Amino acid sequence: MATLQFHKTLGTNAATELLDRGYTRRTTTMEPRLSEIVAEYRRIGFEVEVIEHQVEPERCGICFEPEGQGDAKYCDVYVRRPPSGNRGGAS
Repeated sequence: MATLQFHKTLGTNAATELLDRGYTRRTTTMEPRLSEIVAEYRRIGFEVEVIEHQVEPERCGICFEPEGQGDAKYCDVYVRRPPSGNRGGAS
């Protein structure tokens, strides 16, 4: 399975930038499910971007606290369909 690469060209407001580019946030998770979800979306033809999850200060974030999970981080998975005629997927 390919190593996940985080989107490095986006600024601090990565989620907004992805939404502006037509991506939709599909889930927030961590390994090992993260790699499986990304691989499956790519297999069925979606473009996929992964960014580190940012807990919003005004919302509860207890579910995303890393207690007992070492260096593992929650990530948001964003997807979009590629432009027409440029479908990915299994060959």
